[in-house]
Amino acid sequence: MLKNSCCVGILVLVLALTACLPTPTPSPTSTPSPSPATATPETITPTAIPCELHAESDITAYMRPSTEADIFGVLSAGGRVLVTGRTAGGWLGFDPGVAQAGNSGIFRLRWIARDADMILEGNCDALPLLVGPLPGVCFTMFMGDTVVFAEPVTTSTGIATLSTGDYAEVQGETADDWMWVDLSVGNTGLDGMGWIPRAQVNFNGPCENLPVVTP
Repeated sequence: MLKNSCCVGILVLVLALTACLPTPTPSPTSTPSPSPATATPETITPTAIPCELHAESDITAYMRPSTEADIFGVLSAGGRVLVTGRTAGGWLGFDPGVAQAGNSGIFRLRWIARDADMILEGNCDALPLLVGPLPGVCFTMFMGDTVVFAEPVTTSTGIATLSTGDYAEVQGETADDWMWVDLSVGNTGLDGMGWIPRAQVNFNGPCENLPVVTP
């Protein structure tokens, strides 16, 4: 009987000691560090560098690409303009940024000779090649699709249809307001003569005293 009592006492003591032991704390779980964000490289779209003309001294600008044309004005030394086109002869065209009622296309440009005292900067080799209007010539600037007729009557054959930006020489007019045009002088790339109604003409140049012609 004493033996059993001792065993029970020892068991109670063991259980009591076990209850007093601290509960083991689980080891912290390591959290993997996030990978650093990868920077997306910026895509830079190249832009065309305009052609800019810098006047080294006072430069004469002309109404048309010829020293025989009327003078537009003087670009003072240190002045700068953006060049928008060139001719086969090397003339450089720029828009002066002034009001030009009625002018369109190439007739909005003013011109500087290639041998002027200037410096060019930018993408000047990419300038478009333009057909410059001749000095002393009356031109019509086409403002929209315009039929050029074989005879001065709308029932005649249309020999060409010209569009905005095209221009051709006006050589005369009839008594009933038909204009005689030379398609070979201008930028149409066509040959031959034709007729357009005066109402569809937009003059540029010395057009005040056109001769009266008979078809």
